[in-house]
Amino acid sequence: LEFRRVLFRSGAALESLQRAFLGSSSVAASSTIVDEEAWDKIRSALETSITSLELPPKTLETFKNKVRNLNSRSQHSTSKDLMDELGLVLSSREKQAHNARHESAHGKDDEVDVEWIRDLKLLRVLFHRILLAMTQANDEYYDYFTLGNPIRKVREPVPGQ
Repeated sequence: LEFRRVLFRSGAALESLQRAFLGSSSVAASSTIVDEEAWDKIRSALETSITSLELPPKTLETFKNKVRNLNSRSQHSTSKDLMDELGLVLSSREKQAHNARHESAHGKDDEVDVEWIRDLKLLRVLFHRILLAMTQANDEYYDYFTLGNPIRKVREPVPGQ
């Protein structure tokens, strides 16, 4: 359980860094899928459809709350926009670690094993790559994930499997 929290926090740190950058940059990053006018029409139609099903009041309210959040972009989509903006590409191994973080955040009940520990280490390297790309503090990083800790260009991902 404790390891899951650490993995979750590493991912949360990545998301906080992402929000800070997108919130302060000139990048037009929308947190919604469609504009407000279109969303109002879609939401209204969905709520009308749900209401016509004559569900119990608590169930109806739960569904309406779910509908209100449907116009939010996924974290995956927002992360992709950030990577594109920074000119970074993720290797298949980095994507796997990011997905493990997502599963951890949503309660995947798994035993702590070597892969989870490696995922955590890789998320930290990814955080450093993103921070260096954002700040342009350096164009190289130490790949603490790979044996021998090679120095790589920030735009160069940690190699895949």
